[in-house]
Amino acid sequence: MPENQQQNIPFSISWTAPEFIRYEKGRGWFIAIGIFGFVLIIIALFMKNYLFVLIIVLATFLIYIQGARHPRKIKFVISDQGIEIDEKEYLWSEFRSFWIFEEPDKILSLLTKKITQPHLPIPLSDQRPEDIKKILIRFIPERKQEETLSDIIARKMKF
Repeated sequence: MPENQQQNIPFSISWTAPEFIRYEKGRGWFIAIGIFGFVLIIIALFMKNYLFVLIIVLATFLIYIQGARHPRKIKFVISDQGIEIDEKEYLWSEFRSFWIFEEPDKILSLLTKKITQPHLPIPLSDQRPEDIKKILIRFIPERKQEETLSDIIARKMKF
């Protein structure tokens, strides 16, 4: 890469974005979750599986709480050291690769080496994907990723 082009690549970049994309949910969304949970409870009671009833009640409650929650604003910093998310640092050696999803929302998807957190999604908010890519490509490889099933389900459910 010519030297004058390398100087145009930012040394670090930072922005603030919501921790997750919040979809507006009407009363019908919450009613549907309640009905779905109630139906599962009836099925579990019919099968006399009381532990499953407890799990369904807890899961329905948690889905309701998470669905009503508003995202916090988080500061993201990408530098030559790694990525900082809300003051927690991740070194470049912790990542396998990255991919930027531009549709339906701009998301930086990082694959980590951690078993407990293999996928780290970062909302790009108003950042230009090209600028982010120019920085990341210097430290970790870009590898095409498919959207995970849980991400697809969460988006379809407006979760």
